[in-house]
Amino acid sequence: MTAPLVDTEQASNFARKAKAYCSLIDQAPLLPREKALRRLSQALADLLPLALRLPDLSDEGTPDIESNCEPALESVQEWVSVLGVDHYWALFDPFTNPEGSLTFNSLADDLSDVYSDLKRGLVLFDSGLVHAACWEWRSSFTSHWGESLIEVERALLLASRR
Repeated sequence: MTAPLVDTEQASNFARKAKAYCSLIDQAPLLPREKALRRLSQALADLLPLALRLPDLSDEGTPDIESNCEPALESVQEWVSVLGVDHYWALFDPFTNPEGSLTFNSLADDLSDVYSDLKRGLVLFDSGLVHAACWEWRSSFTSHWGESLIEVERALLLASRR
């Protein structure tokens, strides 16, 4: 059984949307609340279908990433301030009894988690390690940032009604 090949166009499309999200978070949201909500929600929504199409690759020894992949705390806090929400409740596991499954989440933490996981892949991608970048994005999507993305999207939708 051969490993799936990396479609470089697909990887480039994902990298472009990942960079757009990270750039958005890096910039102060100089928009009214409603536009900021929509812009952030759209940037996250753009990532989902592309992440679902990333190939399921094996880890071929992804190198350690030495660069800082965390967003600037000030930028994230500015986003939270403009959006007017940070903390929200979510159901951790929808397949268990909700009594023990409620979690108290932070929008700032979730936005940072998505950013960090995307940035790690971008560092690899920008270094020419396309296979490693796709593996990083796909594996961290299924284990971490995909869930954060879904929770943030839901929180942003509900926040837009407030």
